[in-house]
Amino acid sequence: MSKLPGVAEGIASHFEESKEQLSIVSNILQDATDLTEGQVKAAEEAGKAYANIGITVAEMGKKLSKQTITQEQYNEAVADAYKNFEKLTDNIDTSTESGKKLKDQFLSDEGQKVLSVAELQKKGFEFDEKFRVVQAPKK
Repeated sequence: MSKLPGVAEGIASHFEESKEQLSIVSNILQDATDLTEGQVKAAEEAGKAYANIGITVAEMGKKLSKQTITQEQYNEAVADAYKNFEKLTDNIDTSTESGKKLKDQFLSDEGQKVLSVAELQKKGFEFDEKFRVVQAPKK
């Protein structure tokens, strides 16, 4: 039995949130007149990495539910995907107003929640499909 109850619901929720996030980023890119080619490319790379977090969550969640990986391996994979995303968002030049908006959108509260959950899971916390704590680490 997986330590992540409702894995499918959690994955579906994450994909919906990712879709919203990337839609906002797309609107910023379409409306911006002050972005350089480098800023657009950096935003596209960060967008791909952000989407990859969802793919990683889905793939690793499936493996975890089948018990082909451990909770620790799941947590590590999700944290690594998010760290790659953070690294790519660091490449977004914020010297323009649109560049600032892009970076702020990528680093909004929703994006940070994914990393926080992965880091807390490493410490032994368990979460339900809505990322609510269902069990604190045993001491």
